[in-house]
Amino acid sequence: MPTRKPTIKRAVKVLVLACFVIGLGLLATSSKALTQSDNARSIFTEAEPPISDIASQVEWLMDGDKVFRPTTDEFRDQLALSWAGAFAEIDSVTVSEDGPLASSYVSGPSLDGLTTETDFVSSEQLSHTLQLTFLSADGQVARVSSTETVQSLKYKVNDLEANATVTETYDAILLLEDGNWRIRHLVRTSSDLDWAN
Repeated sequence: MPTRKPTIKRAVKVLVLACFVIGLGLLATSSKALTQSDNARSIFTEAEPPISDIASQVEWLMDGDKVFRPTTDEFRDQLALSWAGAFAEIDSVTVSEDGPLASSYVSGPSLDGLTTETDFVSSEQLSHTLQLTFLSADGQVARVSSTETVQSLKYKVNDLEANATVTETYDAILLLEDGNWRIRHLVRTSSDLDWAN
């Protein structure tokens, strides 16, 4: 009789351990399927950084006098990535309904204002010259002015193609949401279109 009790305890321990290992295996399999599925972007709201060479085209002017906390190069890099990412996503959504998830870099009225109607078929960001004109004391709200945003546009009507360069200026309010800077309000203050020969 005394030898039977340890055998039952050992069997129960092995059974509990086996259930635990099987449960971990099922959890790992379902987690892998979830994160690698086609609709993973619709499940997770993390913003993917835009192509780094686009963000490297951002040039910063001296900060305005309403920046109420010290800023760093890393902070400006985050704003630059969000700015370039927003323009990449706005252009892709404007050109095609199947473009990237715009809510990664744009929110609120700016997101609501996106449209799928445009005259051009593709665009490429060339450069951005930005100035941080306001940063709240808690670091959650920023106002950025673009003194020059340059993009190359391609137009196509029937079989004819035309290229143009557009130089624009913007004022934008960005909010820090879920660890990502998003453009909440975007106002184009000027636009100049030059046709290529």
